[in-house]
Amino acid sequence: MITHIVLWKVKQQEDISSIRKALESLPERVLGIKRLVVGVPENPSGPMADISLYSEFEAWDDLRAYQVHPEHQKVVEFLKTRVTERHVSDYES
Repeated sequence: MITHIVLWKVKQQEDISSIRKALESLPERVLGIKRLVVGVPENPSGPMADISLYSEFEAWDDLRAYQVHPEHQKVVEFLKTRVTERHVSDYES
């Protein structure tokens, strides 16, 4: 199993809802996602991420296919205009 985690800081807190909705729509549009969970802390502050993504894939090839999938790329472009920081961790679990 491959775990893919992404953490973001957003420009405006008001964008969190639309970001969450965009991320949560991915499993129904992109094959290969085994599990996807979006997290929003109750009171983000300091170095804490404003929104996080936890996802699982069966194999590295599935993660790579997800990363270049057109539906995922639409979400990436949407996020680029709304976030200030992005941190990623991919690992075999």
